[in-house]
Amino acid sequence: MFIVFEGGEGSGKSSQVSMLKDALKMPCLATKEPYLEWIKEMVFDGKTPKMAALYLFLADRIIHINEVIKPALAEGKIVICDRYSLSTIAYEGYGYGIDIELIKKLNDGCIIPNIVFLLDIEPEKGLKRVKRDNRFEREDISFHKRVREGYLSLAKGDKNIKVLDGEKTKEEIHKIVMEELEFRI
Repeated sequence: MFIVFEGGEGSGKSSQVSMLKDALKMPCLATKEPYLEWIKEMVFDGKTPKMAALYLFLADRIIHINEVIKPALAEGKIVICDRYSLSTIAYEGYGYGIDIELIKKLNDGCIIPNIVFLLDIEPEKGLKRVKRDNRFEREDISFHKRVREGYLSLAKGDKNIKVLDGEKTKEEIHKIVMEELEFRI
């Protein structure tokens, strides 16, 4: 099973990945995108042009899928991922204005998650929780609002995306996640 947590800055994705990994009583692997450290460094500094960053994220995903996700799934592990393809569409497409259909086409061939938990939170509230400083966190609030709108637009009509209130406590969110997974695992 392949489980993904998505959402804007400060929505609680990393906390939920960690809590789920600890709660599952079966072999699982927690991972994160971007996967490669050098890609993070190159893209998060804010100097990389937007289109170059898009292609770096996509290259990172292909490596991540082949080196981590596919092998873990083949071993029968549950894979829990912090960010995946929806992040690229929401941030690069809706946030930066790169052609969304192009990004979707470039994501074709990626492993489709069994379920995506989208942690939705107002950008102003999420950004107050953030303790890092990278190119995304430095963007103005209108960028983060476009990202949020993008995520919510992508979730409409997609049965694999479960939108959760990111303003709830991490324990409340975890309980909902576990209830949802009880019927899927």
